[in-house]
Amino acid sequence: TNVDALIGKRGVVCVDIERDDDNGRVMVDGLDWRAKSIDNEPLSKGTKVEIVERDSVILIVKKL
Repeated sequence: TNVDALIGKRGVVCVDIERDDDNGRVMVDGLDWRAKSIDNEPLSKGTKVEIVERDSVILIVKKL
């Protein structure tokens, strides 16, 4: 699917990503996705991130 094409793209956290939680949200190419941090680091709204992998419909991100 085209979801794999998201890996390597950049986005912005639009709902805080908390530790041990996958209810955070990121905006990538104008679309809103569920997300969690690859290193379990909390990321606040407005943080720029890169998509490093995906787990089903959850994007795994790292801080830029």
